[in-house]
Amino acid sequence: MNKAAAWALGAAGLIVLAGCDLGGRPKTGAPVSPVLEAALQAIGGRETWQNVEEISTVAVVTVYDAGGTGHVNRQAQEIDLAAGQITATGQTPAGRWRASASLEGSGQVVGPLHGGDEGLQKLAISALAMTLHRAAGPLNFVFGPEEPGDPSPARIAGVDLIRIGVRAADRQAVAYYFHPDTKMLRFVTCGGDRAGAEGTVTEYTYMKLPNGMAFPESIRVVRIGENALIGPQRVLEVDFSRVSIR
Repeated sequence: MNKAAAWALGAAGLIVLAGCDLGGRPKTGAPVSPVLEAALQAIGGRETWQNVEEISTVAVVTVYDAGGTGHVNRQAQEIDLAAGQITATGQTPAGRWRASASLEGSGQVVGPLHGGDEGLQKLAISALAMTLHRAAGPLNFVFGPEEPGDPSPARIAGVDLIRIGVRAADRQAVAYYFHPDTKMLRFVTCGGDRAGAEGTVTEYTYMKLPNGMAFPESIRVVRIGENALIGPQRVLEVDFSRVSIR
């Protein structure tokens, strides 16, 4: 195995282990918390999203290796939230490639993505699985097995928020944090939920779509810090554009 493949395999493990367990995704389940209902309404409404068949978007994905070097890839993505599947396609000088991943992290790559390097391709699959979960945001309570706990006040990076913990045994997040005024999702913690814990924090910005819905404009995933929840070590960044809902 070459040096690039070695760090890629380590980074792929970092993405999964520093996040949360990736399990199955049945279609059942619906939020009952008024906080979650308000959050879903802020992005278009639960019933509207339940009628969505697929999300198409262009994404610039940056995955960081254990040494902190970012590896950038531009791709077209097709996301099926109900099925828990994501597919990405892109172009390299050597030709077109296609990759897919499920929520539990399984997937495959066809074509010359990362020059056919097996380690880098495994890293790409792990990044896709994480992107699928994070892009869904509060919709994970609609389409997945995650169950909401009771809301409680919280504060991250000087911002007052409402925390909703996740109760499901096979949870893929520890807690979701919503802005009390805009009702939009701001942070998701995975693996841990306090400074010094092993895990990640995902930070969100959202874009409004012409149909009154909203979808993440960017997600930024970092490892939890030693002395603060949001640490300096970057894991994954995804910038979305040209989002189409059908």
